[in-house]
Amino acid sequence: MIRQTLIVGTVLAALTVSAALSPGAGFRRHASAAPDTVYAGRHNGAYESDRSLSIHTSANGAVVTQIDLSDIICGPHSHRFSVTLNPGLPITDNRFSASDIPVSLSPPSGHPHSLDIDGILFDADGDGTLEQALGGLAFVSELSRCSAQWWASAVAPDTDNDGWSDTAERRLGSNPSHLFSKPEHREVPTTLLYGTDVCHDFSDNDSDQLVDQDDPDCSELKNVYAPLVRDR
Repeated sequence: MIRQTLIVGTVLAALTVSAALSPGAGFRRHASAAPDTVYAGRHNGAYESDRSLSIHTSANGAVVTQIDLSDIICGPHSHRFSVTLNPGLPITDNRFSASDIPVSLSPPSGHPHSLDIDGILFDADGDGTLEQALGGLAFVSELSRCSAQWWASAVAPDTDNDGWSDTAERRLGSNPSHLFSKPEHREVPTTLLYGTDVCHDFSDNDSDQLVDQDDPDCSELKNVYAPLVRDR
C-alpha cells in the first residue's frame, strides 16, 4: 500500500462552515492548561493499525483549531494529515461542521484532496464537562469520497484507545478494556455525517449480544410495557 502524507497547512477561506452561536447551557467546557484542548481518539476509515484522530479546540471551547488524522484510506492510498484552521471553526450549541476543507499533498499528486467533518461535544463521564466528542468525516481524493465515523476524548485513561475514556465507558455500559466495545446508550448523540445513532443502527456496539432497543441502556420509555389494570 502506498502511503502519502498531507502537509500541515493553514486553511484560510475555502471551506463552508455550519454552526450555531451559544456554548450550550448547563455544562462547563473541559478545562485545559494548554492553549488548546485536545480530544484524542480514533476513526474507522482504515484497515491499518494506526487510525488515530485528534481534534484541537481553543481553551475557551469556542473554535476548532486543528484536525489530525492518520491512515484514512481513500482510493489506493493511506493518507495522514494535519490541518490548522485559521480562522478557527466555530463550535456552537456544542456542535461544529465544515465542508470542502482543502488539503495539500507532498509531493503534489496532481489531483485535489479535501475534507468534510462534523462533530458534537458532550458529557459522557458525568462530571459536568464536555469531555467527549464524536462525529463523522468524508475525505475526498480525486473522484473517491471515503466516509468514516470518529470518537475522541479529552481525558485519560483510555485503556483500549477507542476514543472513549475508561470512566465514560463504565458509566455508559461498555468495556473500557475492549477496543470493539463502545457505548451503546441512549445518551450518546449523533451528527449528520456520523449517521444513525447507536440505539437504532442495527449494531451491537458494546459487544454484549444485545442490539438497539433490546439493550437496556437503549430502551425507550415508550417501549416499556404497562400491564392493563382491570376494574374489580
